Amino acid sequence: MLQKIAVSMPALTGSSPASATSIQAVSSPELAASRAKLMFGCYRKGDANDPDTYTAAVAAVLGLYPGEVVARVTDPRTGLPGRSNVLPTVAEVRAACEELVRRETRVHERAAREQAQLAQRRALDAFYRAQPKAELQGRVGAANGRARKTE
Repeated sequence: MLQKIAVSMPALTGSSPASATSIQAVSSPELAASRAKLMFGCYRKGDANDPDTYTAAVAAVLGLYPGEVVARVTDPRTGLPGRSNVLPTVAEVRAACEELVRRETRVHERAAREQAQLAQRRALDAFYRAQPKAELQGRVGAANGRARKTE
C-alpha cells in the first residue's frame, strides 16, 4: 500500500500550500506515506470511508512539509492522534502542519531579531569604548545640565 501511495503522491502534491509562511524543505513521499499510515493506524477501523484514498490524501498533504513537521503532527504521543479521538480530516492535518510552521517561523524570526539587537549593542559598546573618557564625561554632564568646568 505504501508503494501505491508514494507513486500517486507526485500527482497530488503538484501545488504548494496556500500559506503565507515559507516552507524550506519538503519531506520525501515515502516518509509522508509511512507517517500517514502510522497516523491512520492510531484510530479505530472504519473511521474513513476509503482508507486508501484517505491515506493517500493525508500523505499528499504531509509531503508538502518538512520531515520534522510531519513527525510532530503524526506523533501518537503529542501530535493529532494524541489529541483527538476521531480521525482528523485532511484539512485538519494541513491546519496542524501550518500551525507548526507558523510557530517555527516566529521562533526563527525572534532569534534573528535578538541577534540583530545583540550585534547593535556590541557595536555601540565598541563605539563608546573607543571614545576618550573625558570627552564622554563632558557630553554626559552637558546633557544633564551640569557642564564641567575645564581649567
